[in-house]
Amino acid sequence: MIILIDMDGTIVYAPERNHIAIKKAFEDLGFDVPIEIIRDRFKFTEDPIHRIKRIIPEISDKTALEIRYKMSNYFYELYKMSKLIPGAKQTLDELSQNHILILVTSRSNHNSTLKELEYLGIKQYFNKIITAGILYDPKTSFLSDFTKQRIQLLRYALDGQKNENVMVIGDRRKELEAGKILGYPTVGVLSGVGTFEELKDVATYIIESIKNLNNIIKF
Repeated sequence: MIILIDMDGTIVYAPERNHIAIKKAFEDLGFDVPIEIIRDRFKFTEDPIHRIKRIIPEISDKTALEIRYKMSNYFYELYKMSKLIPGAKQTLDELSQNHILILVTSRSNHNSTLKELEYLGIKQYFNKIITAGILYDPKTSFLSDFTKQRIQLLRYALDGQKNENVMVIGDRRKELEAGKILGYPTVGVLSGVGTFEELKDVATYIIESIKNLNNIIKF
């Protein structure tokens, strides 16, 4: 089986990394925003510009876009703040012995993503690593329609070939929606931003964490 696996919220957990990256980006433009406000107002399921404007609503779209871009740069610099979802490494190790694993992520910095996977000790489990930075301009990839972008990334990961023995795993509704549109069974994990209610109509299966994948796939 070919298993297409998302990164953030599925195998990696790094919410505070995002919060600190946003704070640094605001500071670069002269805004001193308490980290508590960022934690409370920043939501990962929204439009990327709206996410920033939730924190300071009166800023312009242009300023929000600049902050979002700076945030991305800081996010990649802070890769050592990332942690593996409990049980992720053992699950990837076991899966990789009998299945083809492909990482598919909307992250725009391909080289930084490789560096992070090396740091976390899991890069060797993936036959391919597909990031949005491969197909899109890293400066603007986050502005693309997320579902359409993920469909393109999934197709690219499969070399454009239709394969019946494929499964898509992720924690966000739009990640699973992309897999469903392409006709693949999907697994929603509740270790990231998606809730059961958000995922239930786009997920073939829903599990608490990737470590519970052995309930669905034979290792």
